[in-house]
Amino acid sequence: MMLSAAEASRRLSESDPRLPDLPVVLDDDLRAEALGAPSAIERIRYKPGTAVVAAVRGPDGPVWIASYAAPDKLEKTRRRAAVVRGGVRQLSAVTMTGPAHADRLLAPRVRRLLEAEPALLRESAVLRYNPHRRLLLRWRGHALKIAAGDDGTGAEVAARLARAGMPVLPPRRVQKGATSTPWWGDGDLSTRPDAELERRAGAALAAVHSASLGAVAPPAVDPAERARCAADAVAILLPELEARATRVARRLAALLTDPERVVAHGDLSPDQVLTDGRSVRLIDFDRAVSAPAALDLGSHLAAGGTQALIDGYREAGGRADPRAVRSWQALAQLQRAAEPFRTGHPDWPARTTAALESAEELLT
Repeated sequence: MMLSAAEASRRLSESDPRLPDLPVVLDDDLRAEALGAPSAIERIRYKPGTAVVAAVRGPDGPVWIASYAAPDKLEKTRRRAAVVRGGVRQLSAVTMTGPAHADRLLAPRVRRLLEAEPALLRESAVLRYNPHRRLLLRWRGHALKIAAGDDGTGAEVAARLARAGMPVLPPRRVQKGATSTPWWGDGDLSTRPDAELERRAGAALAAVHSASLGAVAPPAVDPAERARCAADAVAILLPELEARATRVARRLAALLTDPERVVAHGDLSPDQVLTDGRSVRLIDFDRAVSAPAALDLGSHLAAGGTQALIDGYREAGGRADPRAVRSWQALAQLQRAAEPFRTGHPDWPARTTAALESAEELLT
């Protein structure tokens, strides 16, 4: 019998005594009591025995709630929040909350931006917030991305593709860890699905895959490592699925050995394709890698994309081996298996199981 989300979260909490406030972060009622108002989880980052931090949306917008096994992390969070006027609140001896811009790992980036643009927080609107990773703001006709780490070669890859005439929207580096991209279009293929536009995205992807970037070299993908990490994430959340997830990961490690490499987007999905209703732009090359072309095609399908993208890809001269696409789609499904938990879906155990089952079926 499938566990409910409440039961699975309770079991997870019982297995992690170093994070006694894990239930406060995961449970809607306990979190509402702690915060003083109801909130909805938008993103969870959980490292067993170390930390749990969640981006939640309440009546006053996005905030984080974080609990750490090491108390010094709370003091560091408080100090960093103070320099961006964060207004954090201590909820218990091990748990704290504050606004998105006072995130412990993002606050140093925000501080430097505020030194140049003091009105930034007043004039901007939060679009997305991934705790300890990135904050996306709409500001003065641009999308401003603030990231805990640098994007490596991603910005340069996008810039070179755009200069080569490809429909790519490149970001401009504002400072280390912050990039700005002009606001373009009125949606993406996840909110405005359209088969013809998806075909055009496929043609754009074929051009990207045929590009030569000279000295710019994205890191090479390691599919076996990706599969192993994805299986480990499933095993932590639902231990009864560990054996199945491990079998899938081992099968993928044996299958995904194609030596041919292209410049790949690395994380292609319908929401990475902007549209104005007539044309498309590919965005977010932060995870650009050197990888087989089928990585992007399989990733797009696993994220809800359709065959239309592959049709457009082939019509534009791209080569797509159906067996390779299925294998990379299976890897993407395995990687996405933990996403329902990370986004706080009310039925995450069933959805995690279904994602694993999809990966298994693609490998039959």
